[in-house]
Amino acid sequence: MVGALFASVFYYSIALDAKDSEITDLNALLYTKNDEVSNLSAQIDTKNDEISSLNSQISSLQSQNDALTAPNLVWSRFDVRINQGFFMISGGICNTGTETAFDVRLHVVAYAVDGTKVIDSYKEVGSLNGKQLVDVGGGLDIYYGGSILDNWTITPEWSNMT
Repeated sequence: MVGALFASVFYYSIALDAKDSEITDLNALLYTKNDEVSNLSAQIDTKNDEISSLNSQISSLQSQNDALTAPNLVWSRFDVRINQGFFMISGGICNTGTETAFDVRLHVVAYAVDGTKVIDSYKEVGSLNGKQLVDVGGGLDIYYGGSILDNWTITPEWSNMT
């Protein structure tokens, strides 16, 4: 009976040693996997930072693209003549953007030598497609009475919507 008891204790001792070794191996594996999870989490954080940076670059590039494609009107060969009470505008207006500038008009403001505003008028031009140059003149003559003009501004205005 002592022999049977000794054999049982010996068997369970061997089984317990095997289980202890298995637990040690599993703990080592768990440590390795936790280390891998930490490394992968750090990589995810790095990738998220890269994504954030790329999203900022995309936003910046989209803004630059919008600025380049939006309607932008500039004068080309601009000339003003004053003759017998008429303020005459000629030249060209170019839409340097790629999108259409709708309802383009010129806001003309002119002042006499004494500072009196003698012209505050709008002249319709129409719509300008992207990269389109339109000659203006003829119909852009404004009668103002003939005072001597000191200065003036001619500002193109437009809408981005139809």
